[in-house]
Amino acid sequence: MANSILFLSFVLVLPFVCSIQFNISRFGSDTSEIAYQGDATANGAVELTNIDYTCRAGWATYGTKVPLWDPEIAPPAIQLPPNSAGGFLGLFNETNVKPSSFPLVHVEFDTFSNDEWDPLDVKSHVGINNNSLFPLTTLLGMQLHTAKLYAVLSYIIDLSKVLPSEVTVGFSATSGSVTEGYRLLSWDFSSSLEPRDIKKFHNDSKGMIIGFSISGFVLLIFLIVSLIVFLKRKQQKKKAEETANLMSINEDLERGAGPRKFTYKELASAANNFSDDRKLGEGGFGAVYKGVLKRLRYDGGGGRGETREGDVQLWLERKMSF
Repeated sequence: MANSILFLSFVLVLPFVCSIQFNISRFGSDTSEIAYQGDATANGAVELTNIDYTCRAGWATYGTKVPLWDPEIAPPAIQLPPNSAGGFLGLFNETNVKPSSFPLVHVEFDTFSNDEWDPLDVKSHVGINNNSLFPLTTLLGMQLHTAKLYAVLSYIIDLSKVLPSEVTVGFSATSGSVTEGYRLLSWDFSSSLEPRDIKKFHNDSKGMIIGFSISGFVLLIFLIVSLIVFLKRKQQKKKAEETANLMSINEDLERGAGPRKFTYKELASAANNFSDDRKLGEGGFGAVYKGVLKRLRYDGGGGRGETREGDVQLWLERKMSF
């Protein structure tokens, strides 16, 4: 069984201007911001594994979630998996080797090489892992024994595709078939994303949705009212034009300037009492006759002998006699 220590770094470099950070130089019972699981205990420093026993595991994590981006989905609750000592790094177990039960990105400081997932012919090493025991890139441990060493190990991972909007950061260590002790002396951490009040964020989002909904509803009502007013005015204008046309026709009839109405007697006289010699044929509504009307002359002066009121009555009598 492998002996290993793991450093979990869920938050790497993110391009945001605001940041949160903390620097803990001493760990004790009063260090409330740190949560301990498994063998991990605090007594000035954090002892991650119990050196009196083999196959042990321990966690020390920051108690507050660290944001990666604006929260949309609640992050899962994480616990130290059972049977995760040795080469499983306190993160996996025998039934869960590749994908973890919770999404994670971690940096491992491994003191033992497992042929199943570690690079071949390599013992101690540093690796960057993406939700798996299989490291994406490694730095050989023999390079770490140099008195002065400046080394860079990097790998680009799109955290938005791997991790939730908020994550837990911390340390995990395990021992295998022999006893090993891992001690955390201090912890200096910074993140480039400003933490947000999740409740306020959702309240703001809810307020924006309500605001847009109300604005859209008011705009819709305004458009409907405008359309109704437009159609009503158009109808009133059309009715006014029809009324004006009708009045104009009536005035023309009263003045004798418009179309005339003839009585049956006048039509019968014009068609010689509808005699056969005046018949032209049959139409859609009956027989068609030819008639000749005498020219009607109106005296526009006082010699007409009829008043304006008499003209109206005469027209009505003609209409009634039709």
